[in-house]
Amino acid sequence: MIISVKKFYVKSSDFLKLRTLTGKNGFSRQLILDKEHHLPQGCRLVDQESSLLKNKNFSQLEAREFSCLIFPAEITVPPSLIQEATKKRIAVFHSQLSLPHLSQKIKEVTLLFQENKSVIPGGLIKVYDHGVLIRGDSGIGKSESALELVARGHKFISDDVTLVEKTEPGLLMGKAPSMSRFFMEIRGLGIINIEKIFGSQAILDRYRIDLVVNLKRWDEKATYDRLGLSFPEDCRLLDVCVPQISIPVAPGRNIATLIEVATKVHQCRLEGYIAAEDIIERLDQALARGNNESTTKKK
Repeated sequence: MIISVKKFYVKSSDFLKLRTLTGKNGFSRQLILDKEHHLPQGCRLVDQESSLLKNKNFSQLEAREFSCLIFPAEITVPPSLIQEATKKRIAVFHSQLSLPHLSQKIKEVTLLFQENKSVIPGGLIKVYDHGVLIRGDSGIGKSESALELVARGHKFISDDVTLVEKTEPGLLMGKAPSMSRFFMEIRGLGIINIEKIFGSQAILDRYRIDLVVNLKRWDEKATYDRLGLSFPEDCRLLDVCVPQISIPVAPGRNIATLIEVATKVHQCRLEGYIAAEDIIERLDQALARGNNESTTKKK
């Protein structure tokens, strides 16, 4: 399969935590994607031992050899390399991930380009009987919230990223990448094994995705729906619309509890019950009774 550098960047930037150091230079160039290589041909992962960094003669960069270069977090990309790459239309990407973590994730990159499969940022937890994909900004507390949910008895499927497959029309199944299955990363604790800590009853190999919970940083200037009358837009995954609930995150809010309640709210909506409509109906009935009583008194 032939893909452009732009398509590679758009599809993998979230998964590999990439940012471009050369703007859109080289985005129109082509890469060859095949099953034998983790990265497309024409794309190279650069480490400290690379001859590219050792000889420091970046004028020898050959556009016919590379269409794009990826550097891990621990390498500071020399400005002279960026300048030379820009001149020769070679895209340079810098990852937030360390080399070991980046190397493991690269093994799953080809899934991003399969028609019925994708790698989605976010962790998957079975909350009650619903598969909940927890998404949000980096550092917002997704893993910590998922850990608390598991401690409360809910089932763990994946952390950080989820491999999603459309098994039939309208049905998405999620699981963890093979290298990170049953593992979770918690700041301050590092990598933990959910199965070892909570037992085999706390984990599942795979589960369907029924709901997306999007954790957003609290914005004092934003206006939030206090009644729940406006439904958020569905999240589109592999051309399947999945119901989504956005939760603003602020100090003092128990996110795990809110996710549990959001799942119950989703279940109520599936059954046709919306609390905001219920209370509005009660208010209408109270107002109608009040008007009737006023009319009777006037008579």
